Amino acid sequence: LPENESGSGFLHRVLQSTAETFGSDLDAARVPHAGAFKKSFSDAVVRFEAARIAGDKRGAIARHLVSSTLGSLELVENGRATPLVEALRERREAPATATRALGGRPGWVAELPLDGRTYRGIEVLGAVDRLFAQHHLTAAARDALRWIVEHIESEGGALHLRGRKFALMGAGAELSPAAMLLAADATVLWIDVNDAARMIERSIGLSGELVQPERHLDVLGDPCGVAASIRRFADDGPVHVGMFAYAPGASRELRVAGAMDAIVRSLGPDVVRSVSMLVSPTSPGEMPRPSASRPIALTFESLPWSVAMPEVV
Repeated sequence: LPENESGSGFLHRVLQSTAETFGSDLDAARVPHAGAFKKSFSDAVVRFEAARIAGDKRGAIARHLVSSTLGSLELVENGRATPLVEALRERREAPATATRALGGRPGWVAELPLDGRTYRGIEVLGAVDRLFAQHHLTAAARDALRWIVEHIESEGGALHLRGRKFALMGAGAELSPAAMLLAADATVLWIDVNDAARMIERSIGLSGELVQPERHLDVLGDPCGVAASIRRFADDGPVHVGMFAYAPGASRELRVAGAMDAIVRSLGPDVVRSVSMLVSPTSPGEMPRPSASRPIALTFESLPWSVAMPEVV
């Protein structure tokens, strides 16, 4: 963060400048002064997001927030600070990788552990409908899960992703889909500060190919190396990218998220086929009205955070 700014100070500055830029469109946000922001953080952020969503300029405000955030992040190398987005424009040599064929029986079966039992295959649909009825899922999430399960069932009950390539930042994170993708016979580029040994040991029957850089890649320590690795991984066409890295404390949550976003933007649609990410359950989100729950197409170019569902997942 610039000039050793704290995470809360950084976020306050971005929100405050955005509120000033959009004036009356964000009057309801009522961003508190810097001294009170950290103490009222949760209320302030939710109030700001509610004001953004309620207005006609919510998309423009979101784009401004993202550009302000990414425009402020810096990469420090050898004591010299460079804007992160500028540093990522420089093409660097990707670190060497080793590819390991895991050799298990390919095919991933949909499973959903819920309330003391595990639903498998077509049974998952009943659990999904129940979660929707209990208001734990939006209509869009229900429909997406139903499509996935029905697609897997139409393919014989197991998902096969041979030939599909996934670059996972934070591949070793607790909620990373690395093991599921490998069980489905995909090719996975492992980007994490830890190697894949633990995941392989605790997972049974993994197939597919695991591609590991010969040195651990750190999204914060070497974002340019991460970008170069993904770019080389996509030599034969765009790949699916996952953003699952997480590190708590010392403003790392903000810096990791910003670095992953900047990396994906620097690669663009020639390299990135789709983006998957986790949003913290403590982050404010928008619940669509039932009457407005029809599917919406999101493209790489149109949104500040781009989301696309892989064609076969």
